[in-house]
Amino acid sequence: MGKALLAKLKEALVSVLPVLVLVLTLSFTSLASMTAHERIVFSVCALFLVIGIGLFNLGAIWLCHRSEDIPVRV
Repeated sequence: MGKALLAKLKEALVSVLPVLVLVLTLSFTSLASMTAHERIVFSVCALFLVIGIGLFNLGAIWLCHRSEDIPVRV
């Protein structure tokens, strides 16, 4: 289960990281100026987003595999 969680966290990181890098890069320009506090809060929220997406995907995979073992009555 640990390897599956790590794989799902990597997938989530790959999906969130480009947006995180783009926003943090723009935050240093005059286009979207942010304070240091806002940058830290945004980064922490991105971390929690990665963890949440990873856990959600792991639960969805687990549920799909578990539902294959449950007989379906028609």
